[in-house]
Amino acid sequence: MRRTVINKYLLLFLLSLCFFSCACGQTEAEKIAESYKFEDKALELRQKGDLQAAIREQKKAIELNAKDAKPLVVLAGMYIEAEDWQKASETAQKAIALDPNQAWARHLYANVLRRLNKKKEALEQAQKAAEIEPDNPLFLTNVGTIHGVLDDKKSEREYYEKALKIDPNYSPALYNLALVKSETNDIAGAINLLKKVIKQTPIENTEK
Repeated sequence: MRRTVINKYLLLFLLSLCFFSCACGQTEAEKIAESYKFEDKALELRQKGDLQAAIREQKKAIELNAKDAKPLVVLAGMYIEAEDWQKASETAQKAIALDPNQAWARHLYANVLRRLNKKKEALEQAQKAAEIEPDNPLFLTNVGTIHGVLDDKKSEREYYEKALKIDPNYSPALYNLALVKSETNDIAGAINLLKKVIKQTPIENTEK
């Protein structure tokens, strides 16, 4: 008789654990869904120019979806826009800790480190971003730019050329390479590149 009672309570305990696990799974899914709503609101506020309000909404999204690095990357970008370099640095590092292969987190962190005058550390992060996504001309151009800051003109030029092999019409790489050519007295080469940039730049219609 006693054994039957013990099994009954054990069965009830196991069933309660099962229901609890299911409930937790649903709650987690609901949290993530809610976090997306906060992210949408943050984007809307950012587009309207209310950056501080956008940051508050993005933080709420992160609280609900703490295991995903992407919301942290967005928040780091917001801090960069607000020129809060310390918080941008901390946020980008958190994103990298969650996902070491998050290329955008490393790219943003490189830009923050450059602003903080940590040039060699910035180059390291920019190179890692380019290694993770080697076909992204933005990341390659960023590596070139930091090489330029470090006065390594040869490497700077090489990375701009790598970016242009991927996208021959990538304006930032075209413009930066034009500057490098002008500094080495290749004026004709610089002008040709600048013509490409101008050709691709849309001209706003100022007529009312």
